Amino acid sequence: MARPTALTPAVQQRILDAIRAGMFIERAARYGGIDASTFRRWMEKGAADPADEPVLDKMPLKQLFALAAANDVPTRRRMRRQEVIDVLTNAGVGSWNVYREFRVAVEQADVELEARLIAQWQQTMTGNHTSIKDFMSRRFRETWSPPKTIEVTGAGGGSVQVELHDERALAETVKAYLQGAADAAAAAESEDAPATMD
Repeated sequence: MARPTALTPAVQQRILDAIRAGMFIERAARYGGIDASTFRRWMEKGAADPADEPVLDKMPLKQLFALAAANDVPTRRRMRRQEVIDVLTNAGVGSWNVYREFRVAVEQADVELEARLIAQWQQTMTGNHTSIKDFMSRRFRETWSPPKTIEVTGAGGGSVQVELHDERALAETVKAYLQGAADAAAAAESEDAPATMD
């Protein structure tokens, strides 16, 4: 019989509570009693498209055993149909995937946290709201972090004209400018160096 998953309702609830409280995902996993790699593995298992999952309830027993063998899910020789379905489900194979439910719950907890913080931020906008804003820029980097900027100063402290169409173009422009500045500095050094005779 398959070893039961560590994803129990109690573990899931502790992780969700930690996420809703604002813990970073890795720390929430630790709070739930698992490591970050286990958490990521569960989330990956939960990313499967439900349409791609076999509907276990409609499969004959022989096909259920074949599915278990194909997914390296151990079974006993004489198992009732529902027992095989339970073993497959517990292993994350089939139409009632516990990992999919976990992933959906984690994503929902993350959204709930963001919504709660936005509501708190709105209530404090007339006062000091920077702490919540700072937290959100760290916790929800992809949507709340300010865009990264690079400032390049030209010769004599003047500006450098850059037409930016994408980040790669900016990187290439900065690289070319820095290379040109390095070449100019090397040339100036060679002019200032005293002449030596061989």
